[in-house]
Amino acid sequence: MVKLFTHTDLDGIGCEILAKIAFGKDVDVTNSEVSDINKNIKGFLDNPKNNGIYDKIYITDISVNKENAERLSNRPEKVQLLDHHGTALWLNQYPWAHVRVKDKETGILTSGTELMYKNLEKEGLFKSLDNKHSEQLKQFTEAVRDYDTYRFDKMGEDGKLSRDLNDLMFIKGSIPFKNDVYNQLNIGTFPFFSEADRAMLDMSHRKLENYIKDKNENIEVFTINGYKGGLVYAEQNFSELGNKLCEMNPKLDFIAMVEPTKGFVSIRSRRDDIDVGKDIAAPLGGGGHAKSAGAPLKDEMKLLFRNALEDAVSAGAIIRNGHLMEVDFSKKSKFFNFETGQLTIPAGITAVDGIFKKNEVDLQNRLKIKSVVIESDIKEIPNGLFANCKNLEAVKFNDSLEKIEGEAFLGCERLQGISLPDSLKNIDNYAFAFCKNLSGMDMSNELYEKLISENKLGDIFMETNLDMNEFMKEKEQEIEDSEIENPDVDNIEQE
Repeated sequence: MVKLFTHTDLDGIGCEILAKIAFGKDVDVTNSEVSDINKNIKGFLDNPKNNGIYDKIYITDISVNKENAERLSNRPEKVQLLDHHGTALWLNQYPWAHVRVKDKETGILTSGTELMYKNLEKEGLFKSLDNKHSEQLKQFTEAVRDYDTYRFDKMGEDGKLSRDLNDLMFIKGSIPFKNDVYNQLNIGTFPFFSEADRAMLDMSHRKLENYIKDKNENIEVFTINGYKGGLVYAEQNFSELGNKLCEMNPKLDFIAMVEPTKGFVSIRSRRDDIDVGKDIAAPLGGGGHAKSAGAPLKDEMKLLFRNALEDAVSAGAIIRNGHLMEVDFSKKSKFFNFETGQLTIPAGITAVDGIFKKNEVDLQNRLKIKSVVIESDIKEIPNGLFANCKNLEAVKFNDSLEKIEGEAFLGCERLQGISLPDSLKNIDNYAFAFCKNLSGMDMSNELYEKLISENKLGDIFMETNLDMNEFMKEKEQEIEDSEIENPDVDNIEQE
């Protein structure tokens, strides 16, 4: 029985397909991301139930850390690590590790699948195959290698098979894809694409063009370790997306594609003066090649990227640790549209510490705001935040707001009506004082009763156009009607 740990991309899946052709049902596979390979290896080594079950352990298209390497050296099973990433070359100190970046015979970049193919071929595990099956197996291996090393991008029509295999894997999912390819290689029909496959690929290629265009329009520029990078959030097509974005943004040293759901960042470059595997990925706990690398999104890396992003790409604002500190009112951005006067607090902001500079420009910028939209999940609007924004006419609150502090909207003379969210639990004195045109207001019954019990309602809305007596009369009637429609069952005496 053989145990295989392999990567989840096309190259890693290629290793798995070759292993199943060589060993049939006698191979047990664990697919691993860069972020969890060492955890998976450690779990395997820690489990006494795995002792004596396997004759050989393969680790392909991915590497292990020092701790696991030492433990693997003491295993009774035969261990074989086959990897092609430059940052794993240090593992060659172990006799069971075979890390090669380039093929010795051809001089071109190699891949995990190609290393696995040559290893299994050397062991005579493909000698029973006829010429037809052997040629198709070699064709598959080379197609995977050409995609993983980006040769396909310069091969024209000859690179089409590589691209189609990778795209089809993402379209179908890895399990149906590897089952299809395994069956084709077994019966000698590789490569076969059904009409449905071709239709899906055509649609995928059109979507990819729009996908790349959208990511390029939302690229964020930041600096890390002295290099200028472009950051995008992505969930698929990392190789093609990264290469295309590098091509479209030649002034950037590299492109970082963050996949937050799986917890890793994929890094690409087309420049010769940077080694993204060594200069970017390795310090962050990852690895790879000079022009292609990846790293797990550890907590410290998330903080590093977030801080770099906040410093350089906040697009019109100063942000620290998720807190909005100051907005730039001199240009159109996702925070402020000077054409419409709309100020937006976007999703991702965890708190607002300030918006304006603390000088005479403060008053000028306050007059520029005509509307406020809160998209983030902030809990509080701090004291005096929008005070004297005399041209402010409308505010759209978020549904998670819990507190509005004192004088937050004091002196907003053009504010006419507000609808406070049901989540709001407290308002401090003078929050809406001197809003002279404020004549309409909606708040929850719970908040109203709290403010009445604290005798704060008059101070909060001092010098507004709100008819407080009429408002209180309407709220009392609303509460009374609500109690009739929804009686408190606990207070009804049982007969």
